Amino acid sequence: MQRLMVGLVVALLVVECGWQLSHSCLADELRIRSRSSWSGDSGAPRQTWQPGMEQKETQFQQRLLDRWQRAEQQSASTRVTPENYLRSLQNQIQQAQRSNDFGAIAAGYARLADGLRSGGLAPYAPQLNAWDCNKKEIEARQLHIKQLHRRGDFATEGTEWRNVNALAARLNSHEPGNAQWSYLEGISFYKIGPDFYSNAKEWLTKCMRNPACQPGMKIECNSTIAAIKLEEQRAAAIAAAEAKQREASYAAARQSSAKDRAERLLAEGQHLADEAEFDRAISKVRESISVYPSNSDAYVKLGMFLVYKGDNAQSEQAFRTAVKINPKDAYAWFNLGAALVNQRREAEAREAYKKARDLHDPKLEKLIDSQLAALGK
Repeated sequence: MQRLMVGLVVALLVVECGWQLSHSCLADELRIRSRSSWSGDSGAPRQTWQPGMEQKETQFQQRLLDRWQRAEQQSASTRVTPENYLRSLQNQIQQAQRSNDFGAIAAGYARLADGLRSGGLAPYAPQLNAWDCNKKEIEARQLHIKQLHRRGDFATEGTEWRNVNALAARLNSHEPGNAQWSYLEGISFYKIGPDFYSNAKEWLTKCMRNPACQPGMKIECNSTIAAIKLEEQRAAAIAAAEAKQREASYAAARQSSAKDRAERLLAEGQHLADEAEFDRAISKVRESISVYPSNSDAYVKLGMFLVYKGDNAQSEQAFRTAVKINPKDAYAWFNLGAALVNQRREAEAREAYKKARDLHDPKLEKLIDSQLAALGK
């Protein structure tokens, strides 16, 4: 506002100087031309008069004087002065009211309040009050918000709610007992967005505790607080679901990475077994299982390598773990049967072979039938 008043003074000086210069030129011209037609002037006349020239000169001087008076009137009406600025603001507000331009009405009252509060306009409008202008401004901004909402201009609507919030806070400090300002401060915080929900609940609660709070206003405060709590619960549920989804994605990524590493270790173990280095092969397979324990193929390979080492008891446990992880793995059931045969447990081996046959793997059917025949069906 200080910048506005400085600019106003500078503009006033510039216009005043221009006006004085223009009028001084006109005045000088009048004086010069008057001397030309003054017959009693001492000294040599400046021009030779012909018949009728005096009348023409008088008419010209009258026209010049009329121009001077019109220029003076026009300058007085357009000069940048506090009175003219005040009149301009009032005209702008009246024009905006006629066209229901509530945004322009609010802007006009805002400038008027600033001018009155700074002291620049107060001496010229003793009937006006800055706080009353702020009240009219906040009323106009609420009506402007309704217009914006109907148009779907939600970005500008959000800006206007921030303006309402700032005005409500100012008026609340001026009239702390007025429940309307607490109500508007709370509602505007709610409309600004979720980041200010806690502020909204605080001010709406203050409004309800105010003895001056009307019943309708209390109902509105209660419903708004309930809506805020519902939105907070919904936001918390969405955040929890998103966190769960992110964790599931991270877990899947970790599992995929672990599975890839386990497959590489398993391939290294198979290569070592092909070179008859079963101790190292078994070590690699066990490492693969520690990285990714859900791979039934790893337990099948471990069992087979243990069979080659002659450790039928541990190979049985490996095969049993494999069929537990994947009950539809025919190879695991078949190898479990072989491990049981090696331990002379024919009845259990027969059951394992039958389970393998029930899975109908064409590559194993003949082999399973031969093993069952050897055990005596």
